[in-house]
Amino acid sequence: MIQDDVKRLIKKTEKLVSEIISVHGISRESILSIIESVYRDGDEYVSVSELKENVASRIECNVGCCYCCHTRVSVTPAESLIICHHIKSRYSLKQMDTLMKRIVSILRQLKEKAENELELFWSKTPCVFLDNDKCSIYSVRPFICRAWHSLSKDQCQRAFESENQDAEIDSTPFRGMIYGTLRKFLNDFSESNGCSTTRRDLPTALRITLAHNDPFEAWLRGENLFQ
Repeated sequence: MIQDDVKRLIKKTEKLVSEIISVHGISRESILSIIESVYRDGDEYVSVSELKENVASRIECNVGCCYCCHTRVSVTPAESLIICHHIKSRYSLKQMDTLMKRIVSILRQLKEKAENELELFWSKTPCVFLDNDKCSIYSVRPFICRAWHSLSKDQCQRAFESENQDAEIDSTPFRGMIYGTLRKFLNDFSESNGCSTTRRDLPTALRITLAHNDPFEAWLRGENLFQ
């Protein structure tokens, strides 16, 4: 049963977190290690569960299919922090400049939109990390991106082209259940250590986190980065 797999995953994650904290305490290094481990274990459990339930071959998501990369994605500070660590350690100055221009452009357009225009705006706006129809931060993409998948590429294409925000997309429950449980675990862990879990849209979260002198330390001190 998938529920039993998820329970085992959480127990494994709790043990791992305890081991990491025993070595590093609550620090920048431990937080990065914990989030990376949660992502990695989640990916492994998803693969095992989808193979076990004979649905892996039915999932039509592939490299270059990016209809779902045109939507509003909200992230917690923890998710934003690991993304920023990733890009600061790997991006060239040119890549960073391109990213910041994309972020500024989206935020400028958001200010010009009325409330009733936002949903359509997000559905037609590519993610700031979408390059040549590929995710450039795939290994550290947020939970919501990890959970999303489709059993029909055609359904995704029709929904995107028709601008139908309520279109049904066939999927399976496994990714949502596994990543949703892990996201809750990470949020509970964060809150238990006095760290904020307030969510913001990805461009806004990135602008705030990248502009901060030391976002990790501020977050660990209990500062609400996205306030």
